[in-house]
Amino acid sequence: MHDVDVAVLGAGPVGLIAALQVVRCGRTAIIVTRRLPRADDPPRTDAVPAGLVALLLELGIDPRRIGVDRLYDVRVATWESAAPTASPAAKTAHVERPALELALLDRLTGAHRVPIVLAPFRPPADGRAAGDGWRARILIDATGRAAVTAPHRQRPAPPWVGRTYWTPRRTCTADPAFAIAALPEGYAYRLGAASIMSLGIVGRLAGAAETVERQVRAHAPWLLEGLPPLAGMRPGAAGPAGLQSTGIGPGLRIGDAALARDALSSQGLATGASEAMLAAAVRDDDDLELLRARQREQRQAHVAALLRTIDRCVWRASPSWSDYRAFVARQNDERPRSPTGALRGGRIEAAVAPGEQRRDGGPTADMQR
Repeated sequence: MHDVDVAVLGAGPVGLIAALQVVRCGRTAIIVTRRLPRADDPPRTDAVPAGLVALLLELGIDPRRIGVDRLYDVRVATWESAAPTASPAAKTAHVERPALELALLDRLTGAHRVPIVLAPFRPPADGRAAGDGWRARILIDATGRAAVTAPHRQRPAPPWVGRTYWTPRRTCTADPAFAIAALPEGYAYRLGAASIMSLGIVGRLAGAAETVERQVRAHAPWLLEGLPPLAGMRPGAAGPAGLQSTGIGPGLRIGDAALARDALSSQGLATGASEAMLAAAVRDDDDLELLRARQREQRQAHVAALLRTIDRCVWRASPSWSDYRAFVARQNDERPRSPTGALRGGRIEAAVAPGEQRRDGGPTADMQR
């Protein structure tokens, strides 16, 4: 029997970061997952803030191992008009997956020897954090969009679907900087890391690769410049996309298990990593309530930002975008009245408004890592 302080459900990057931070703080953890990441999983590329790379370096992850070869500060888009426009952006890095998950897993099982239980997810009964061969004081659900402990999930209907295609970077001449194009039925984006170039398609674009390529080429041919034909690229991950919410209820869910953000208006991986650091510091019900309040506040901010982004889209009047906007608008909540949580010195404390002082007289601290 593994008797530990914290059990983490899921072996995605958010769950692995949470478990890693738990053991770095001197507590014990276990990973419970249906499957582990493998080197032959379909590759993909994610854009993350430069600050997340600094956090990963602090956790012992070499940026070169996860495909980071430079920082980017330009974003190219056709969003408010049909002409592509380059604009300054906050510095980001492009990380390769599953290389990220494998690097985190190596740290957990190598340097820290965190045990792993391969087992089907079964939501714990009566709030107990226990399963076959393990028991924990705190359970963290980091199962992504599966959100196995959530009582319900809210998704757009008809659904939005995300698909990725990839090719070795040496086989193409496309610019690896992040680029995105609005389409009548959704959007497409392109970015590259050290060894791979990824193309993502999100929305209601249906059909074979050739059909999808014709839709992209009809409205944003520039996005495909320097890439092989879509049918010649390799299929990557596919699944539900767009905003998904589980609400703030019983249990501790982080990352996509709490709120699967739309990449249009959020760095979802970075936000999930920030939540993971906070979740690793939860020790009692007061800590948990501060984290939930923070999640409510960030959910509202994300929904508001997503609505602004949709309202600027040149295709906002199309049926697909109109339906999706209506769904997003229904996710609006009142702003929380309780204080939100910030991580200071490895503990969760109530955040204070800008310009105010903490009760100990010290300066305020940013909640984000």
